[in-house]
Amino acid sequence: MRWWLCGYALALLPVLAQDSAQPMLLLPDTLVRQGTQVRLPIFARWDFPQTPQRLTAELLYSPNRLRVLGLEANTSDGGLYELALLRDSILSADTAVLAFACTPPPRTIDALLGWLRVEILAGRDTAAWLQPIHLYADSILFRLSSPRAWLRIEGSPPVEPIPIEGLFRNVPNPFATSTWLEYAVVQPGWVEFRIFTAQGKLLAQERRYHPRAERARLLFQAPSWELASGEYLVLMLTETGAVYSLRMLCAK
Repeated sequence: MRWWLCGYALALLPVLAQDSAQPMLLLPDTLVRQGTQVRLPIFARWDFPQTPQRLTAELLYSPNRLRVLGLEANTSDGGLYELALLRDSILSADTAVLAFACTPPPRTIDALLGWLRVEILAGRDTAAWLQPIHLYADSILFRLSSPRAWLRIEGSPPVEPIPIEGLFRNVPNPFATSTWLEYAVVQPGWVEFRIFTAQGKLLAQERRYHPRAERARLLFQAPSWELASGEYLVLMLTETGAVYSLRMLCAK
């Protein structure tokens, strides 16, 4: 593992040396096989005058070949921070945006920040990509000039079974401030989610585009002061007019 990380670090040295003052996030080009789950290393570099209270990063990626599974912080060198997924939304048929937070953020870092865990989906494209675009240190926005990371995909496309459409469950349930909604669609198109309180007040709303029939997850997260213990209703509406519902429980 140490040699593997050193190899990535050496490959990224020319990029890291371009501008020592500008914060950067870097993901290396990687060879992967479809139908597998992989951990993609995220290298970071920044040096802030003061430690920010909150650090948020955004990157774009190709959702037609990648499914985001989660993040892992690098704690091997004594790092005390955690990486948390904030948003994973499809913008179009070939572009999605991923946002994650680093808490508590280190004031200075020039090393491996952690790993992005993804699943390589079936398909006929031979490549996928990820592009870091923004870094927010408190209210300060840094527009990243990091190069696009390319994933070269090997293997013939397996046959994916068409899922049964529906809104199945939320995990965990009960939840405190966040939970994952698990659902599936049977054809490409937009899907809308609406979350209501027990009194019928609309609490949250989001639309997502799916380029194919697939199973997926949506993260619902809200500040603790906006949620009271009790039951909440989730509606999932598709372009075909189908409506699916789910009741979930918030317990504090």
